[in-house]
Amino acid sequence: MRSVAHVLIRVFAHRFYKANAGLFLFLFVTVVMSFFFMNVLNETHLEPADRIKYNLIFTLSFMSSPHISIVVFVGWAIYTVRSWSFVLKQTQLPEQQFLKYSVTAASKVRQFADWCLVQGVISLPVFVYALFCWIVGLIYHYYLIPVLLAVYGVLVILASAALYVGYTNRLGGDAGRWWMTTLTRRWKKPLFSLYLYELFYRQKLMLAITKLFSWMILTGGMLLFGSLTADVRMGGVIMLLLALSNLVVLYQWQQFENTYLRFLPNLPWTRWKRYVHLLLAYLFLILPEIIWLSTQGGGMIAGGLLILNIAMAMLLRSYLYLIPLSMAKFVTMAFYSFMVMFLVILAGGMWWMMLAVSTLSAAIFYRRYYSYQ
Repeated sequence: MRSVAHVLIRVFAHRFYKANAGLFLFLFVTVVMSFFFMNVLNETHLEPADRIKYNLIFTLSFMSSPHISIVVFVGWAIYTVRSWSFVLKQTQLPEQQFLKYSVTAASKVRQFADWCLVQGVISLPVFVYALFCWIVGLIYHYYLIPVLLAVYGVLVILASAALYVGYTNRLGGDAGRWWMTTLTRRWKKPLFSLYLYELFYRQKLMLAITKLFSWMILTGGMLLFGSLTADVRMGGVIMLLLALSNLVVLYQWQQFENTYLRFLPNLPWTRWKRYVHLLLAYLFLILPEIIWLSTQGGGMIAGGLLILNIAMAMLLRSYLYLIPLSMAKFVTMAFYSFMVMFLVILAGGMWWMMLAVSTLSAAIFYRRYYSYQ
C-alpha cells in the first residue's frame, strides 16, 4: 500500500470507525442474530436445509423482493452520505490542513486511486454484506440484484473518490471559472436563482454526483419495475428516492443562505413569496428529471408523481428551519420521513399523504422562517 493512501486511511477511515463504533456494533449483532439465530415456531417439521433458508430470510428477501432491496440501497446511500460528511468535516480541521497540500502534490489519477482505497475501507461493512449476498445468490440462483449491488458499489466508490479529489484540490482559487463569469455577467439573476449559480460556479462536482445518483435511481427503477407510471406505488417510492438524492444539495443550499443571504428575512417580502422562491429554485434544479418523467407517459399520474417528489423535497428543505441541524441529524430525519412515507405508499395512501406533506412543509416554513437562527 502506498504511503499516502495509508495515511489517508488512518486519518479518515480509522476515525470514522471509532466515531461510529456503537452503530457498527448494533448492526453486527442485529445481522448475526437475524441470519444465524432466528428460530422458526414449531420447526420440527422442517428439514435442516429449510431451517438454514429461514435463517437467511432477510438476505433472500433482499434478492427477491424489490421493496426490501430499495430499503437496503437507501440505507447504503445514507451510509455513504454520512461518510462524505465525516471526511469533508475532518479535512476542515486545522490539524488536517497539511493534507490538502501533501495529497494534492500527487497527480489527479493517483489521488483518485488513493481516495478509492479510503472509501473502500470505509464501505467495508457494506461490501462484506454484499459478498455474503453474492454467495447466497449463487446458491439460490438470484442474480439480478447482486449484480446491481456490485455495480452500485463500484459507482459509489468512484463518485466518492471524485468528490474527495475535487474538494481537496479546491483551495479557494477561482481560476478557470472566468468563462462562466463572462457568460453570465449580463444575465438577470432573480433571487431564487442565486444558489443555482453557486452550484454551477463552485459546486459543479456535487451537482454532477447528485445527478448521477438520480440517474442510477431512475435506471434501477426502470430495470426493476418497468414503467414508473404503471404501478403508482412503485413510482411514488422512486420519487421519494429522487428527493433523497438531493439531500446534500438541500443542506448546502441552507448553508449558502446562512452564510451569504442572512439579510433575506429583512426584505419586504411575504413568507409565501419566499416559499415560492424555494419552490422555483427546486424546479430548476430537477429540470432534467422533469423532462425525463414527461417522456414516460401517464399524463395525470406522471404529474402526481412529480408533485410528490416536490412535496418531499420541500419538506426536507423546511426541516432545516426547525433547528440548526448538522448533516448527520438532517440525514436521520430524512431517513425516518422516508420510512413513514414508504409505508403509507404501500398502504395505498399516497395521494392523501402528498397533500399532508405539502401542507406540513408550508406550515413549518411559515412558522419558522423569521424565528430560525
